Amino acid sequence: QKTPVLFLKNTATSCMIENNVNGFLSDYDENSYAKKIIEIISNEELYKTVSENAYKMLYRTWDETVDLAYKIYTELIQKRQNNLLQQAFV
Repeated sequence: QKTPVLFLKNTATSCMIENNVNGFLSDYDENSYAKKIIEIISNEELYKTVSENAYKMLYRTWDETVDLAYKIYTELIQKRQNNLLQQAFV
């Protein structure tokens, strides 16, 4: 939705984020987080660029998300069934 987010570094939620490219990253302390907020709001051009990149690189529609989840679950189920079949013949 063209709204970049400030994530904490090395967290699960930050795994798709490239700092100052499609989102923002901060160290895990109040001072670093506050400084990053000030940096973001002080640089309108960076904010606009990161906003556009967040939309281009990260945004998915609900239908795309459901299709991806369906594909992942189907693959996991198939893998589990193959493992069970292999165990039955051992």
